[in-house]
Amino acid sequence: MPISTIPRIDRPPPLATAPAAQAAQAAHTARTIIKSRARTFALIPALLENIEPKLSILTPRQMAARAAKLFREEIAAPRWIGFGGADGPVMNLKAAAWYARYLRAKEAAGKRRTPERRLSLQARMPYTNRPKS
Repeated sequence: MPISTIPRIDRPPPLATAPAAQAAQAAHTARTIIKSRARTFALIPALLENIEPKLSILTPRQMAARAAKLFREEIAAPRWIGFGGADGPVMNLKAAAWYARYLRAKEAAGKRRTPERRLSLQARMPYTNRPKS
C-alpha cells in the first residue's frame, strides 16, 4: 500500500497532552507512595506514632476518623511548598487512613457469617428455636 493512501490519524499536538500526562503520572506516583507507606504501617504499626502519639492503639474506626481529621487540618493549614516539598505529612496521613480502612475490612471479614459459622451457630441454638429443615 502506498504511503499516500494510509489514512492519517489526527491527534492533538504533544504539548496539549503533556499537562494531562504529567497530572496522571503525578497521581499514579502519589498512589504508589501512599500504598507503600500503608504497607509499611501494616508491617510496623509503631511507626504511626510518628504521625500522632497513640494513633497505633486506636481501634480501626477511631484511627480512620482521627487520620481524616488530621488530614483536613493539614490541608487547611497554610504552608510553603518549596524544594523538598511539604506533602510528606499529607501522604503519611492518607497512608494511615488506608491502613485503618484495611484493618476495618479485615475486622469485618472476620465477622461475616460463612456457611461453616452459620452451622456452628445453629448447633448451639436450643432445639425450640432451630429453623425447620
